[in-house]
Amino acid sequence: MAKKWDDDSTSSEKLLLLSATLFFNNRTFSLRELSSPSCLNASKPTVSRLLEKLERCGIGELILEEKGRENYCRLARGQAPDLALDPSGVAMLAYAGIMCFISRLKISGRRRREHWRV
Repeated sequence: MAKKWDDDSTSSEKLLLLSATLFFNNRTFSLRELSSPSCLNASKPTVSRLLEKLERCGIGELILEEKGRENYCRLARGQAPDLALDPSGVAMLAYAGIMCFISRLKISGRRRREHWRV
């Protein structure tokens, strides 16, 4: 089995980060851009699997496009769903937004866990 690109994050964290990235940014992302170290830090097949999981979750309609040799995806923006969030749901939504922000920070030479230790 191949070595993981990012030992610090789990598949669930990457799925949450992917959903937050697509939900909070109203634009089209290439598969290469999503797999880059500045976003998910994962391989393209892993990002494809995460996109399939995200589509099965029913968060929204995932639009996949192929332009030339590059694959693109975006989350369709429609009417906001009628959701009743309990406090834990609001906390998870806030966590997703924070993870999306943190993933944009560049931490040079250190792993995330080492950087955020108190």
